[in-house]
Amino acid sequence: MRSFIPALIGLATVAVAQNSTVDCVTAYTKCYNFDLSNDNVCSSEASSCKDKCSTQRSNCMSGGSSESVCNARFDSCIGVDSTSNLASSCLAQVIPCYASASHDLTNACDSKIADCKQACSAILDVCQSGSGSTESCQKNYSACLGSNNATVPSSSCIVQAEQAYINNVADNDAAALTATCKQTCGVLLDACQANGKSQDCEESYEKCLGAGQVTTSDVHCVAEVEAMIQAGKSDHDIEAYNAQC
Repeated sequence: MRSFIPALIGLATVAVAQNSTVDCVTAYTKCYNFDLSNDNVCSSEASSCKDKCSTQRSNCMSGGSSESVCNARFDSCIGVDSTSNLASSCLAQVIPCYASASHDLTNACDSKIADCKQACSAILDVCQSGSGSTESCQKNYSACLGSNNATVPSSSCIVQAEQAYINNVADNDAAALTATCKQTCGVLLDACQANGKSQDCEESYEKCLGAGQVTTSDVHCVAEVEAMIQAGKSDHDIEAYNAQC
C-alpha cells in the first residue's frame, strides 16, 4: 500500500494546483515529502502548474489586458513572492536521519538529502520562471536547503572526524557527525553557487571539508599498534584497532 502514497500525494497536488488561489511554488512544497523522496511526482505536477499559468497569461494578453497586468498575474500564479517552503529544511531533516542510521546505512540518508536538494532546485526553477525579481526565490531556496541557518563548521570535517576517533566516539555516532558536517558544507556550496558566486564557492567548500589541507594527523596508527604489542594486548584487539585506525 505504501508504494501508492507518492501517487496519491501527486493526485492531491493536482487538485490543489487547480485552485487559482494556490500558486505553483506552494503546491510543490505541499507535495514534497522528505521521507518518501517523491521529487519526480512533484516536479511533474509543477510542470503542469506552470503550463496552466502560461495559458492563463496568453488568455490575458489575447483579451486585451496590458503586458504588465498579465505578467503580474503570471507571477502570482507561479508564486514568485510565495513564502511557502518545506516544513523543515533538507539539512534539518537529514541530521536525525544520520543520527538514527547504522554506520552502514548512511547512504540511505545521502540519497534522501540528494532528492530533497533536487526538490529545492525544482522549486527555485519554478519560482524563477516568473517575470519579476528572483530575490525572494533565492531566499526561499536557501531556506529550503537549510543554508540560511547553517554556518561553516569551526573546524573542517576531516579534523572533526579525526577528533571523534581520538575521543573514542562510537562508529555510528562518528559517522553521523562526519556525514552531517559534509552535508552542511554541501548546502552552503549549493546556496553559494545559486547566488552566482561560483568563483569562491569551490574553494570555500574544500576548506569546509578539509580537502587539500596539508596537516599532520594526531592519529599515529603504527605507533599505537606498536604500543599495544609492547603492552601485551591480544592479537584480536590489535587487529581490531588497526582495522579501525
